[in-house]
Amino acid sequence: KLSNDKRNDVISMIKAGKGTKDIVQATGVSKAQVVRMKKEHDPDRIKSRGGRVSIVSNYTKRVISFRVRKGFLLSAKDVQRYLWSLGYKFQYSSTTRLMRSLGLNSLYKKKKPLIKRINQKK
Repeated sequence: KLSNDKRNDVISMIKAGKGTKDIVQATGVSKAQVVRMKKEHDPDRIKSRGGRVSIVSNYTKRVISFRVRKGFLLSAKDVQRYLWSLGYKFQYSSTTRLMRSLGLNSLYKKKKPLIKRINQKK
């Protein structure tokens, strides 16, 4: 059971927009209790989606999408080189993943069977 002082502290921090972790460290109340109180006192709050923060800014993503659609960047390798020129050191696989997240699927070259010279002439 929480004392009224601690309860009021937690509620004031919730209304001030503090994060759960900050409230737990400042007051010593358990995380579950803080989350429960957040649901009770601030039901319309915007919940964070969690996950890792994107390295590439939204503006850069829009520029890449524009350049690919207009034909300035033709392949995933071109996009990777463009990102390198901006200072992002991306692997090729990360570049293709970024392009897929933008709705731009990169095409792979079709593998052709090896035909020997003798059979090419026929």
